[in-house]
Amino acid sequence: MNKDILIKHPNDANPTYKNISEFKSIRSKETAYITGFILADGYITNDTVSLCTSNRDVCIHEYISDYIGSNYQTSDKMVKSQRLFPRARTSISNREFVKHINKHVGGCRKPDRNVPIIPVELERYMILGIFDADGCITWGRRKDRDRVWHKISFTSQYNILLGVQKILIKIGISNAIRPKKGEDCYILEFSSRCDVLKFIEYIYSDDFVVLNRKHDKAVALRLELDEFGEACV
Repeated sequence: MNKDILIKHPNDANPTYKNISEFKSIRSKETAYITGFILADGYITNDTVSLCTSNRDVCIHEYISDYIGSNYQTSDKMVKSQRLFPRARTSISNREFVKHINKHVGGCRKPDRNVPIIPVELERYMILGIFDADGCITWGRRKDRDRVWHKISFTSQYNILLGVQKILIKIGISNAIRPKKGEDCYILEFSSRCDVLKFIEYIYSDDFVVLNRKHDKAVALRLELDEFGEACV
C-alpha cells in the first residue's frame, strides 16, 4: 500500500523551530553541513526551504529535523509514469531561516548560487554537505587485471562546482569540471588514487557522519586499497 507518513518533531503538533539564529553566520560544523546540503539540493522560495531525497537517505532529514526542529515526511509511493518514487521531504517554513540561507548561498535559483566563504576549519563540513547532496563515490575491480578503479564526482551547477573546486585545490586535490552531456549541469570529478584517498580523509577526518551509506562505501574503498597495497604514503 502506498502511503505518506508525517514525522513530527517530538512533542510538537506544529514545528517549533530552534537554532535558526545560528545560521546568521556559519560558525559550527552543523550549520556548515546543513548550508552545504541546502546549497546543492535545496528548493528555496521567499518563505520556505524544501529538501527532497530518496527514502534511503531519510537520515539526513532526521538530522536536520533534530537540529532545526522541523518536521519531515516520508512516502513509499511509486508511480513510474509520473516519476514518483519513495522519498523523504523536509519543509522549513521560516522567513528568518530563508533570509540567512539566501545570504550565504546567493539566491533561490540554483544557477545564482555560490559556495560561501566560511572559516577554513569548517569548509570540509560544508563540502561534506554538498557531497551528500550531489556527490558520488564509485569503485570496483578491473576484470582485466587485479586492480581497483575509483572516482569521486559532483554533479551540480557550474558556480557551485567552481567553489568546490577552489577548496579542493587548496588541499592539494586536482580535479576537472566538464559539462554533463545532454543536461543543463556540470560534473566535477577526479580519479587519482592519491586524490580519492585524500578526499576521503578530508571529509571523514572525525566522527561527524550524517549519510552512513556514502561513508560506508568510502571506508570500504579505503580498506580495499590498503589490502591491495595501493594506499598513498
